[in-house]
Amino acid sequence: MLLSDFQIIRPRYESTQEATLAWLVEAHVMAEKNESFRPIIEEKLWRVGCKPDRIQKRGHVLADFLHRNWDQMEIYRLDEATAGKDLSARAKIFQVEVDQIFEQYFPHGSLPPDDLIHVSCTGYVSPSGAQKIVSKRDWGHQTTVTHAYHMGCYASIPAIRMGMGFLHSEAMKTRVDIVHTEICSLHSNPSKHELDQLVSQSLFADGFMKYSMGRNSCQPHMQIIDIKEEIIPNSIQSMTWDVMGWGFQMTLTKEVPVFIARHLPGYLERL
Repeated sequence: MLLSDFQIIRPRYESTQEATLAWLVEAHVMAEKNESFRPIIEEKLWRVGCKPDRIQKRGHVLADFLHRNWDQMEIYRLDEATAGKDLSARAKIFQVEVDQIFEQYFPHGSLPPDDLIHVSCTGYVSPSGAQKIVSKRDWGHQTTVTHAYHMGCYASIPAIRMGMGFLHSEAMKTRVDIVHTEICSLHSNPSKHELDQLVSQSLFADGFMKYSMGRNSCQPHMQIIDIKEEIIPNSIQSMTWDVMGWGFQMTLTKEVPVFIARHLPGYLERL
């Protein structure tokens, strides 16, 4: 099994990490509606947030992060609600953006894949962008759509495992396309000042990628030697991704790298 034809679409906007952290400080102060809160949140964010020497720039589809005019924000209308607009408003933006991404990845005249896997943990809409493009291109008789949703940072591995299964299931299948669409910038909540929330707010960004899986490729490619996934015992509270009324909320604990370091050697032996 080979992975090839990697295509990346950059979000339309980019901000330096330093500018993003400064925006987050302003947003938290605005949500708190208390100017004396500024040195407190600034110290906490710069203590636990991801620093500019670790992330140079972050891409985002929202223009909200480029200004401080709260009454003109698309999502972060903190003058009206301390969390910004609710999940329904964020889902609509996700839908529009993802539909455009699939149009770019599969323009008119594209050859249909046998299977199309849509990977995301930042938005779920039915019909999905993958289902829409298959319908628009009249590929329904040939292309099967599968959703790999809410799997977070490791989602590419289950998606690749699915693709391997699809290619093995029928000898006539030759190509599986996998599309990742993540818009993490939709899911910040400036009214959440806890340390784990500041970590996640300072860490994630938006991005889109497409690649193909098949048995043969005349392009540069990576070969899949083997694949294995394991769930670490007694770790389920260390990383969460919950659907809330305002959006999706992540929990990250400091034990995550400890769990990984502790279990990695045994995992590698079994792999």
